[in-house]
Amino acid sequence: MFKNKSLMELDSKMLNKALKIHANLQTRYIANFNEFDDRLNHEVLDKAKLILRNQYICFGILEHIQPSIQLLDVCSPKWLRLENEFPHANISKPLQGKRLSLSEEVMERVRHYNQYDIKLYDFALRIFRTRCKMRNISV
Repeated sequence: MFKNKSLMELDSKMLNKALKIHANLQTRYIANFNEFDDRLNHEVLDKAKLILRNQYICFGILEHIQPSIQLLDVCSPKWLRLENEFPHANISKPLQGKRLSLSEEVMERVRHYNQYDIKLYDFALRIFRTRCKMRNISV
């Protein structure tokens, strides 16, 4: 139904359906909330924040990959050592076709449907920066 389609190729009804199916996956995952209906709420977000802060010793932020690797290296057990560099691009698959930019209307819908993940990301970024600062890792 959505395979090999860009968001810009979907009509309004299908776009809403796709966004609803894939909305707030990080919040759902971290909070162990498996219901895929409209019951996701601020209590689930608060649970995800609590778990992220207290049970995840370390996590990375994609756009800060090098500091993420440094933080993971510092927080990981001595027997686990990471390489200093990670590739900055996924070269295992060639790009298929050209990338389409999203209209502001589609981006607004994405933001609307993913409001809990956006709030969780903002929270995670604050924790990440604090943890890096505590270990003298520049972000």
